[in-house]
Amino acid sequence: MSKAKPIARYTLPDVVNPAKTICYQIEVPDNLFHRAAFFGQIYKLASAVAWDNDASHTALDVAAVWWDIFNNIKECSTPQTSGAGGADEGMELLIRQNPDNPCILETSINGTDWCAFADFSKCVGGPSQPGSGSPQPTPGGGQVCYHATLSANEQWLLPTPVNTGDTLVISNVQGAWADGSGSWYCPNGQNFVLFLCAGATVTGPSDPLNTQPHGSLIAKIDTTWNEVGNGATLTVPSGVVNKTVTFQMNDPSLSDNSGQLTFDVCVTNNQSAEWVRVFDAQLTPFTDESSWTIAQTHQGPTPAGNWVSGKGYGYAAVYISRLTRSFNWFSDTTVNKIRVKCYWDGAGVSNPECSVDCESFAATLNTAHPDTNEPTGFWFEFDGLAYNWHSGTHWIYAQMVSSFSDYPAVYGLEIGRIEIYGTGTPITPA
Repeated sequence: MSKAKPIARYTLPDVVNPAKTICYQIEVPDNLFHRAAFFGQIYKLASAVAWDNDASHTALDVAAVWWDIFNNIKECSTPQTSGAGGADEGMELLIRQNPDNPCILETSINGTDWCAFADFSKCVGGPSQPGSGSPQPTPGGGQVCYHATLSANEQWLLPTPVNTGDTLVISNVQGAWADGSGSWYCPNGQNFVLFLCAGATVTGPSDPLNTQPHGSLIAKIDTTWNEVGNGATLTVPSGVVNKTVTFQMNDPSLSDNSGQLTFDVCVTNNQSAEWVRVFDAQLTPFTDESSWTIAQTHQGPTPAGNWVSGKGYGYAAVYISRLTRSFNWFSDTTVNKIRVKCYWDGAGVSNPECSVDCESFAATLNTAHPDTNEPTGFWFEFDGLAYNWHSGTHWIYAQMVSSFSDYPAVYGLEIGRIEIYGTGTPITPA
């Protein structure tokens, strides 16, 4: 344009930012290009070049007012309100809660066109981080889905540990956030401009995942960061055992960030379901199918093994009572834990121990208890080491031991219940 025909500019207001505002509600055609044109025109008002010049550069202040207006534009609907009464201008305004978000209060002068005047949802904090008591996916393909609200300046912890082979599916990723520099990003790292995700992505050399777009949503499984797209499926890699998963913005410094995302993550536990075999002789002797061989060592004259009602199998005058059983194992059989319930009673017991052992395992794992009668029994639990042999017959034994060896003794050592836990194909009595 020549100086004879200068660019048309808006007249500067006499009050840059008046305390009083007015609400307008308009309807925009539901089309991408119509919406973009509408936002573009409002966006122009947020530019100082759209306003007249003066010596005080008032145009900058006026543009800042419109920048706030632009950032607070919200999509709305105009539902019909059943039973709403009309009101002429000058009469008392009608007030209602927004049907889609009851935390937003709206006013109207005709019962049809509503404008928001108070948004209390910004003041209400939600349970953004699930904690203790969150549901857990069960082994063998169990699935649980969690809803996440992730602020840009925080991390979000998946409320269940994961293991190799588990899968995570991320969906319904929504929202936008800023990295502290004033730039806003969509969940995929594109710029968030005019309420649209547009433009090319960039990478940051200092980002936790510097090979993926800066500002995108990422997740750390154990110590490895992964890109998380909407609809992405993450499979937990090998070598991961009961580790955490953490989500955050792909940005090296979170403290100055703003905005938030919401998303859903469904976790499938693909670990083998655990089985248990129980042999209980506390109330009745073992049946033929599950009988164990009772043996004793380190005693005086050989007594007969006995079954004691309410306690189980043992000897009345020995300092080792042992139950032994052979089992069929399979190529995928793994025994993870064995629990044994032991009893002792009478006088002269010294540091009694309950223990368990398996074939080809050198050390007996046991637990010692004080020199006190235990008429109600106590549990010994062997946990943390997995037996995984090839197919064949292997034995397990459980025993009750006392270091008091004089004979005759007046106390009993009994084993009442044996529980064997594992994964893969369950063991069977040989």
